[in-house]
Amino acid sequence: MEVYSNLSLQILNNNKDIKYYYDEYLSFNNSISNKIKIIHIDYYFKPIFEIKLLKHFLEKFKDSSELYLITNNLNNFQVINQGNLLLNLIQSYKLTYISLESVLGTSYMEDCSIKNLKEFQFPYNYIQQKKLKDLYNKIYANNKLPKIKVICVDFDNTLFEGVIGELDSIDDVFKNSAPIFYIFHQFLKKIKQSGVLLCLVTKNNQSEIELFFKKNKTPLKLEDFIIIESNWDKKSINIDKISNQLNLDTNTFLFIDDSDFELEEVRSNIPGIRTIKFIKDFKYFKEQFLNNSLFNKKNITAEDLNKTSLYKEEFKRKSQFKKTNLIDDKFNLDLFKLLKIELDFKINNDIDLERVSQMSEKTNQFNLNKLELTKEDLLKLIKQGYNIYTCNSKDKYGDYGVIGYMIFNKSNQIFNYVISCRALSRHIEFKFLDYCIKKQKIKNDLTIFFKKTKRNQPANLFLNLLKEYYGEKNKIIRIKNVN
Repeated sequence: MEVYSNLSLQILNNNKDIKYYYDEYLSFNNSISNKIKIIHIDYYFKPIFEIKLLKHFLEKFKDSSELYLITNNLNNFQVINQGNLLLNLIQSYKLTYISLESVLGTSYMEDCSIKNLKEFQFPYNYIQQKKLKDLYNKIYANNKLPKIKVICVDFDNTLFEGVIGELDSIDDVFKNSAPIFYIFHQFLKKIKQSGVLLCLVTKNNQSEIELFFKKNKTPLKLEDFIIIESNWDKKSINIDKISNQLNLDTNTFLFIDDSDFELEEVRSNIPGIRTIKFIKDFKYFKEQFLNNSLFNKKNITAEDLNKTSLYKEEFKRKSQFKKTNLIDDKFNLDLFKLLKIELDFKINNDIDLERVSQMSEKTNQFNLNKLELTKEDLLKLIKQGYNIYTCNSKDKYGDYGVIGYMIFNKSNQIFNYVISCRALSRHIEFKFLDYCIKKQKIKNDLTIFFKKTKRNQPANLFLNLLKEYYGEKNKIIRIKNVN
């Protein structure tokens, strides 16, 4: 992780006329990861600031890094007519913005160290330094953890003010709730549009939940929730059930509830799940949700926008699987025919680089060696002579979108092969490989790189099946294990 002040931006722009320097005091274990870039600008002590330098910096790192801007309340920059310009940059480059006042307090300037400022050009006292270091630690920790894929949210006193089972009438109760509930709905709606799945986990009658959304005008609608578990079981049991239905690990789940008891029950029974308590306080809400790097998502793909619909279509497929007596077929060709699957392939400059980069980061189960690749990395590979293929799929229930990619190195070996878990076990992984082998003109001998991880057992099983699948076609499969 690297921390830059506005001074750093000037140095990067080869401007040597510098009077102030405090980056060395803000530096934070730079050897950990250069993917995280934090830009720290304090208007009160560092008025040397040019918007074009910040833009130059953002342009340089926008495709390869997670970018954070820690600075004063944007209104302060209106003094130099740059508040709106900064806001535009935050939106354009999808920066995670954190105000200094929210970290150090609104009157932090009064407590700054004049001695440090004069002697070291560093304005912060010991307590303020610790708060900043704690913030950097939090940013780093959030980036180390798996991205949030599912939010399970409570209902009573979380999505509206009150307890639905105690109301005489449900009509228009939402409009009488505090404004923070409306803001929370908007927040969840925005998160859903970035590709996170929303689930409702509540101890209520489902009929009352359905009636609430029917009788109240709310930003969130019932259909925004992919799964609703409304019963009196332990919430940890319902969350485990959701995890199994979605085939997603609970370490990618976030649970939000207003009850300390429910939060503790879930944490105790589901190790690794993240939780946030909902409190009816805007300052707290801003810190926990609006300014939380946990919800930072730089690039949103078409699959993200459609994620809830894609999963609902998948539920329909699984429902048909249960009703249909399929012949025992280890290669799932019958399922491929039953679903009437159609595939479309693209290569190199025609592929969706954003989606491939996203899959390299998020896909774990069918990922032969878990190489995380940025858009910039992918372009370099293509320039070096690697071939990158993608596979789009659709069937009679809907369009899966881009569900896989394969990379061949210059020696015509499979450098990596990735398939989304929602497209597995329906013969697609074999059809995609057949196509790529034909295009690469590989006749008899195929080498595949493989790195075993804690979570890619499905990929390992596929490789074992592959030897049998291609054995019938007289092809030799060589698995090259890598560390």
